[in-house]
Amino acid sequence: MRGDLTITTLGLHSLWTGATRTGKWDALLWGAWQFGDYGHLDHKAYAFALESGHRWTKTPWRPWLRAGYFAGTGDDNPNDGKHETFFQIIPTPRIYARFPIYNLMNNRDLFGQLMLTLNARTSLRLDYYRLWLTEGADLWYFGGGAFNHTLFGYGGRPSGGHTRLMDVVDLSVDYRLDPQTTLTLYGARALGKDVVRAQTDFVKRNATYVYLELLRRW
Repeated sequence: MRGDLTITTLGLHSLWTGATRTGKWDALLWGAWQFGDYGHLDHKAYAFALESGHRWTKTPWRPWLRAGYFAGTGDDNPNDGKHETFFQIIPTPRIYARFPIYNLMNNRDLFGQLMLTLNARTSLRLDYYRLWLTEGADLWYFGGGAFNHTLFGYGGRPSGGHTRLMDVVDLSVDYRLDPQTTLTLYGARALGKDVVRAQTDFVKRNATYVYLELLRRW
């Protein structure tokens, strides 16, 4: 990519919650439309997310079950003078991709999520993601954006013409040491599908990611 980025993003979101006989339900609608210049290319792209869930507040461990779908556009023709891949600007990808092996660009993500409050200090979260590329002619993108004056912060791998990317299962346990301090143990397993199998320089098709994090708030 050569030239400056001049991209306008227009977005909207709406949240709904309500009471049920056993707890609360929630729903989310989010969308973004982009236009402008991506270097010397005309940029037009969009993304949207739909999510819904229910929390059983009168049940032990207060289970919260959620499901959702995200789609960010990709570019179906890299040679037509247009750039149609949704551009993630400079956010953290961690909200939607705690395993940073993918992000919101040229991505479709169908997920299910279960959260449990085991006690006043301990909570558990289990997620399952089925991932596709929106366009097989585009790249498999990863990274969270620019973090200094010399690195763009995004990378891409060829898809081999495929769209099925991977499945990811992850589990995290949060433990509150005190009101300002949280200890998190996170583990994820990514199971590579057609796009990953097309990477001829990969020794393995699956990946594991584990971290232990201490968060202190003041």
